[in-house]
Amino acid sequence: MMDTEILAVFLFLFVLFLVLFLILREVFLWYWKINERADLLTEISSHIATQESILSDIHQIIKYHFNKVQNDYIKENDTQENDMSNEISSSVDALIDKASLNEKEPTSHQSYQVVFSGKINKNTSLEMVKKNFLDLYKSKYDSATIDKKFFSKKSIVIKKGLEFDKAKKFIKHFSAKTGGVFQIEKM
Repeated sequence: MMDTEILAVFLFLFVLFLVLFLILREVFLWYWKINERADLLTEISSHIATQESILSDIHQIIKYHFNKVQNDYIKENDTQENDMSNEISSSVDALIDKASLNEKEPTSHQSYQVVFSGKINKNTSLEMVKKNFLDLYKSKYDSATIDKKFFSKKSIVIKKGLEFDKAKKFIKHFSAKTGGVFQIEKM
């Protein structure tokens, strides 16, 4: 019986030692892994700080060069835009004058309408005119509808019931805004 008690105590101590070993192993590994992780995170943090410093310097350099290029571009385009705006304005005035020469002296009780037939000013591109129309009518139409409605080679009435002088002013304003060519017609 003594051997069985010794064996039982030995088995109990072995199981207890095994359980304690596994528990303490987990505690030690858990503790050391946290320290390793903390050291690794500190190292990563220092690398990130170095990279952020480098990226900040690069960002400042890019920002400086971008602003410089943008300012140069704006200066260059301002002169081109002013020239184009003057050309558009003079061509619109010429078209309005031509339209008014074709009309006999307008009477005050006569109503006119402004019509667009898909023609564009020679100084602008079709894509730009479509974009300008889309910007003006963005709450009403989408891009496909703009194409169908305004650029399908059919004339469309843009504004009606205007006096001749108001129709001329409307055409001048709308032509400058869109780049399209408009006509005045009697109603």
